[in-house]
Amino acid sequence: MNSSYDVVICGAGLAGLCMARQLHLTKPSLKVALIDAHDSNIPKAAWKVGESTVEFGAHYLRDHLQLGDYLAKSHLPKRGLRFFLGDSQGAIKDRHEFGSAAPSPFLTYQLDRGILEHDLRHFAKEQGVNFLENCTVTAIEIQTGKTLNTVSYKAADGTAGTLACKWVIDASGRRRLLQTKFGLSLPSKAGSCSSAWFRMAGNIKVDDLVEPSEEAWHARVPEDKRYLSTNHFVGKGYWVWFIPLSGDATSIGIVSRDEIHPFNTYNTFAKALAWLRTNEPRLAEFIEGKEPIDFKVMRQYSYTSKKIFSTDGWACVGEAAVFSDPFYSPGLDFIGMTNTFAAHMIDQDLQDRLEPSQVDVYSRYVVLLNEQITRFTQHAYDYFADELVTAARVMWDVSAAWGYMCPQFFNHVMINPEKQAALRKATHVSYFLLASKMYSLLDQWLAARAEGKGRFSYSFFNYLSLKWLLDFRKGNLQEHPSIEILCAQHEANMAFFEKLIMAMFYLAVDDLYPDKLTSLQASNAFNISKLSLNPNDWNLSELVSERESTFNFRYIYDEIKMKLIVRQPSQQETPLC
Repeated sequence: MNSSYDVVICGAGLAGLCMARQLHLTKPSLKVALIDAHDSNIPKAAWKVGESTVEFGAHYLRDHLQLGDYLAKSHLPKRGLRFFLGDSQGAIKDRHEFGSAAPSPFLTYQLDRGILEHDLRHFAKEQGVNFLENCTVTAIEIQTGKTLNTVSYKAADGTAGTLACKWVIDASGRRRLLQTKFGLSLPSKAGSCSSAWFRMAGNIKVDDLVEPSEEAWHARVPEDKRYLSTNHFVGKGYWVWFIPLSGDATSIGIVSRDEIHPFNTYNTFAKALAWLRTNEPRLAEFIEGKEPIDFKVMRQYSYTSKKIFSTDGWACVGEAAVFSDPFYSPGLDFIGMTNTFAAHMIDQDLQDRLEPSQVDVYSRYVVLLNEQITRFTQHAYDYFADELVTAARVMWDVSAAWGYMCPQFFNHVMINPEKQAALRKATHVSYFLLASKMYSLLDQWLAARAEGKGRFSYSFFNYLSLKWLLDFRKGNLQEHPSIEILCAQHEANMAFFEKLIMAMFYLAVDDLYPDKLTSLQASNAFNISKLSLNPNDWNLSELVSERESTFNFRYIYDEIKMKLIVRQPSQQETPLC
């Protein structure tokens, strides 16, 4: 079979199927072929991982791909992030819980990847995508100039063929066909982390880990809806996820830093269960005696690339491009991002408007963002032994996602040079400089608490009840009607990040050195570059700063502190309010 297409997509996993749908919705006249090693009879119960969505990815599926009604009918609503910290050897009810009590006003989802990919394949066929199923890509030849690229394949029955196309989309996942062909793939610079995961039949509810007689614990989250969260059971250097699936199964996974928990200690189901008995015995007890549906591993999962897009008519999307750390579920975010860039480049190319410099910018953007997210996320694995610093870190990270990444995607900034230029003019301080300062403060806070300093803790921290956090989220998860409003929101976001750093600094001082708080109470702002949690480093004339009278960070500090308790020498905990 020899045919010519506008676009040939190699791989019908989530990235490739989403790419096909996005092209159909944005350019329905395109002639698209999709080559995949499987056929429509793939089981709805998937062997794949990547079930949890956050706001960025949920927006991509619901609004960009117009799947809102389908997601509501066929998948589960997510109840945000939830963490169980503290003594992993003790009872679940006694661990520090960080999570939400009520549904979020902005829908995110727990996806069953098998069902989703099965249904997306069906939708794509209805839309006229030509599927070459049970076919393996054997060669990709990239040409320059006006000569068409070619993709060769071999079918299961031994027949072979070649497709000519203007654009090749590599959605082959971790096989990374184009990355391998051109020698572009690189290991992540962030560190070495690995994972193993399996699915258990039935809905294994996290709420059932605590006896019904513990009424106060169950009352924190009405109707025992904890299981709908992406539940993280964390300890130093590791986290274990529990995620419900709509296909009447539960996904369970172990993720760890290799130098703390070597991969070979949990890389089979028997070893994983033994690892759980040692590190999370209450979880091990809960699944003991049950057989898994499947078991998969991924060693040193993060990687990056030298380049993922080219004016020669090729693009790598999803896991065929880069792979970040999964802690905040960014996999679908990167699918949405890379697919949107690829669709835009195809559109520009068809109009003879595609600029090489534009393609290079898109490629560098994804590569650098992947490295930054992976580095920042894996750095946080050190915090898991401390409930308060972890809570502070998560509040910063989710705020950053809502206030830095989401506005760009929701408002199509990444493919709009006019909006990009306007935001650059509106930026008075770099987000990444602020993030680096915040993480430096958190490191100092963690070190001090590890030495026995620190008086604050919590039993249950309902983070989505924080008014300042919900207001910030609501202001950003939307498309703004004009560039001027978008820029005003961006400026307000940068000021908010400054306030959040000041509030966390003030809270850390209150936690570690409450006797020092008096010297800071008169100021309405601090010089962020001079912040330190070593009072010996303070020069108050440099540390204290004055901003306009309307500038205020204390409302953030006040609301966080209301949720904290004070540890007593007897280990009893006393509410602050």
